[in-house]
Amino acid sequence: MADLKNLSVEEFAAVTGSDAPAPGGGSVAALAGGLGAALAEMVANLTIGKAKYADVEEEMKGLPKGTLLIKIAKKTHLLKPEAPVDSLANANPGKIRA
Repeated sequence: MADLKNLSVEEFAAVTGSDAPAPGGGSVAALAGGLGAALAEMVANLTIGKAKYADVEEEMKGLPKGTLLIKIAKKTHLLKPEAPVDSLANANPGKIRA
């Protein structure tokens, strides 16, 4: 499977809707969070350099960049397409329930 963070939006949606075990809820949540963070970054960038917002400029410059998109890749590497879901349950008894 390709690195999910390098897929187009259409490709990501297609693989999410397929019978592949990943991406799953965690990767989709990380993407949604990453998009939310990108919007916050946009607001910060529109704020920086404006005299009206000088008192919060340093705070805006300190916002983290792109950290949730990294989590998409890390989360997906926990699941391997060739590993059936029940093998995950066997590896983590009591943590995964049907």
